[in-house]
This record gives sequence, C-alpha cells and structure tokens, in this order.
Amino acid sequence: MTQESDRTSALMVEAWRVLEGCAKPYGFVATAQDKDNYARLWSRDSAIAALAVLSHEHKALYPTVEQSICNLLDAVGVHGVFPSNVSFSEDHTIAEVSYGGPVGRTDSPFWWAIAAMSYLEAVDNPVLKQRVQDHIEVIEYRAHAWEFNNKDLMYSPASSNWADEYPVEGYVLLNNVLRYWMLQKAGRIFNHNGYRKKAVAVLLAIKSHFFGEPAEAMSLFTKSQREQLDTFSGGNRILMSFTPGALNNHIDALGLSVAFLVGAASKITMNKVFERWAEGPLAKSLVPAHWPIIEAGDSQWPDIQSNFAYEFKNHPGHFHNGGVWGLTQGFAAAMMAPQTMTTTMSSTAMKICSSRVLSAILSLNILITTACNPVVSNLWAFLPHRICSPLRREKARRPSTKSLNARNNRSARWWYVLPETWPLIL
Repeated sequence: MTQESDRTSALMVEAWRVLEGCAKPYGFVATAQDKDNYARLWSRDSAIAALAVLSHEHKALYPTVEQSICNLLDAVGVHGVFPSNVSFSEDHTIAEVSYGGPVGRTDSPFWWAIAAMSYLEAVDNPVLKQRVQDHIEVIEYRAHAWEFNNKDLMYSPASSNWADEYPVEGYVLLNNVLRYWMLQKAGRIFNHNGYRKKAVAVLLAIKSHFFGEPAEAMSLFTKSQREQLDTFSGGNRILMSFTPGALNNHIDALGLSVAFLVGAASKITMNKVFERWAEGPLAKSLVPAHWPIIEAGDSQWPDIQSNFAYEFKNHPGHFHNGGVWGLTQGFAAAMMAPQTMTTTMSSTAMKICSSRVLSAILSLNILITTACNPVVSNLWAFLPHRICSPLRREKARRPSTKSLNARNNRSARWWYVLPETWPLIL
C-alpha cells in the first residue's frame, strides 16, 4: 500500500467516525456539536449523509438512514409543506418542526426523495416504498405548481436552497437539476411513464436555458435577455440562475457537479466551465462554492450584505461567497475523478484542473488532521462542511489552528463519496 493510500484510508476512518457521531436514534443530525440550530435532523444534510452511506454500502448506518427518511416524512406539514429541520425531545419524539426561516426550502423535498429512493434500491421494504411513492406524488404536484407557467422550470425565491445567504433566485440551476434527478429516479423505480416524460421536459429546459445547449424547450428569456445571451461566449454562457430582470452567470459548483453527474450537462458544457475556472480560482486552489467572489462595491454586494442569520458570514472569499465547502468538494471530486483518466471529449483544462483539485483535497485534509487538536481533527476529517482557506484574489494563506477552532464549530456536517461508488446512487 502506498503512502498516499495509507493517508486516504486513515482519513476515511476519521470520516466515518464523524458521521457515526452524527447518527442518532431518530436520524442524522447536521453536526455532532450543539451550535446554532444544526444539532437537528435536517432534510438536506441527512439526505446527503444518507447518500454517502448508501454509496459506500455502509450497512451499519442503514437504520439511521431509514429513521431520517421516516421522521422527516412524519413532520410534513399541511398541504405537503416539507420540513427544513426537525428537533426531538429526550424520548426521541418530535419536539419542533421548522419549515424554513424567512423563506421555505425548495430543495429539501428533492434531496429527501433522492435519498429515500436510493435507500429503496438498497433494501426490500414494500411499506416504506409505498409511503415514499405517495409523497413523491405530492412533491411533484407542488413542483409543477412552482413553475407558475407550465414551462418545465421551477421559479424559486431567494434564500430557498442550501445557498440561503447568497443572492440567487428565480429559475435556479441546482433546484431544477435536483427535480430532474428525482423524476428520472422515480420514473425508473416506480415504472411511472408520467415521471419519465416530465424528466425529459425538465432536462431539455435545463440544457436550453442554463447551458445554451441545443434543446427543444419553451423559452423563458425576454427579448433583451436573448440579445444579451448572444454576446456571451464559452463559460460565461453557463447560468446559475435568472429572472425576467437579470441573468446570473456566476459558477455554482454544486449545481454544476450534480448536473454533470446525472447527465443534465454535456461534456462540452463542462469543458467550458473548466476553461473559465482554470483562468480563475482553480489556477491555485480548490473549488469555491460560488464564483466570482462578490466584493464590496459590486452590484450584488447590498443583496449579500443584508441577508444573513446569526451573523454576517459572506465576507469576500468566505462561506457561500467563494468559500470552499466539503459539501461541494465531495460532489466535485466525484465529478472530476473520471476526467483525469479519460481522453475522449475532455479538454486540457478539465484534466489539469481535475488532477489539481483532487490532489489538493487530499493534501488539505492531511494538513487539517495534523494541524489541529484531536477533537477538531476528528470533526474536520475527510471533507468537513466548510473549509476556511479563503479564496481571495491574492494567494490563499494556510489556515491557522486558531482560525479552524474558532470558525468551524459545526464542521461535522460533511459529505464524501469515492468516485467509483457514485453509480450506486444515481
């Protein structure tokens, strides 16, 4: 066994220790530490944890996956409003349900459905399968209503997905890709032609609007936006979101990684993304959650500066605003790994960036697990939820032990999946 594989194996042991620490009798909490409101069962975080468990076939945690699925389903509100998070009493009964802060969460039901169906592919549970199938009907009914115009893409308010303190709203790439992923899985698992047909319609709308790929879909752009898009080239044509009044072509690492993994984005589109990344953050660093960084004085700065809970975290190069998250690195790693081995249709930028990022992920986690005290080391081990090495325009500095301790008390929220295990949950 090589030194690198030894280090990777040790990091995996630490990673499972973190996740096992978040496994409670009622499901996966977002963090093993009681920080802010994260020591709860969150629909999004528990789903991503479940995908890690299922992709590795870590059967010891399957009961926790099932408890997460069932308890969230039990907490669904009137008219199918899906919970953002659930807290429990000492006897493990539901104590309180949150359906969101200023805005509800449009991505939560899709993450739950994807994890639930992935679990059903791994176990034989006809009763749970029927419950999941029944509620997916409710989720898709609400998703169709969120289109507002029967044109296949959902329209979401600001603060309604995981980037809840970042200025993204309207037709949002990530939300629509998650819906597509849910529909294509539901069509296959439940042998449902309606879901299959809708999945194709959503897919074509995603390709046409967000990526500019040739696809037959009803246009949601205004005349002036179509003229503006004609002036965009390469990676600048890839959109994160849009409204009738604005086009947002910032790069959304999670949305693009998931889109590529589930087949919603072509290799040509991802080559364009990597070419743009290679000229910016990936020249020296890891994958930022969103890029370019929004700086004071930029047109979006007032929006990002005024939208926060507890404390302002979106300083330039931090948090959603160019910060590096384990959440995004996990999906990006699964998306990038095959590109280092293939020659067909992969651009030089894609291959170079993929190799650099995968190497940096391993190196940074080794740095973290050797630089910090044992408690923080365990929490940070393989791909913690947020990595606080700022992606500023100047050269990134090595994070100090003090800064890691002070700024990452909820770092047990993590996700990692080996690239070769990804097909198990598609």
